[in-house]
Amino acid sequence: MQRKEFPNDFLASVHDGRLNLQISQMQQLDVKVLLLEGREHWTSDGKLIRERNDKRNGWSRTQHRNYLASVQMRGITVLHTDSLTDTISYLDQLCMWCNKDDHSSLYVRGAAKGDAWGNLSNRDYAIWFLQGLPGIGPKQAALIFDTVGVPFTLTVPKEALLLIPGMGKGRVDKIIKMLQSNRRQE
Repeated sequence: MQRKEFPNDFLASVHDGRLNLQISQMQQLDVKVLLLEGREHWTSDGKLIRERNDKRNGWSRTQHRNYLASVQMRGITVLHTDSLTDTISYLDQLCMWCNKDDHSSLYVRGAAKGDAWGNLSNRDYAIWFLQGLPGIGPKQAALIFDTVGVPFTLTVPKEALLLIPGMGKGRVDKIIKMLQSNRRQE
């Protein structure tokens, strides 16, 4: 990981070649992160706003975006923090994330959506379930349910489901209720 205070340390390391060397050295790491600490501020014509007495060459928004795109093309994630305090907090969170055994949040589907108060009907659960099928979105799932109900039946007894680790009575009952009939239910 490389941390660069933006804009001063970042731009100095770009201009003197340090960052290119550091990026090359990062290639051997499992988790590659360039962390820019501080927020950029640009003029309306895309020039970086710097301190008044800073006479160095300008840095444009286009240059900045292109440089960061090049960094990301090398497999390095570019992240931003607002301040040193934010950086410390982020690093603590990143360490906890790296130490997790399982990183499965991208494989979890969102919960079924109910009414404005969060109440879920059997129809809501069924539509959510049907959206798990390839090519079925919310509209198509609703049409399927409203036309034929849930086109599947449960072929195992309740007792078999209860033997599966993590399957409690409430969860099993919801599954059975949703799949108990092929007819539309409200």
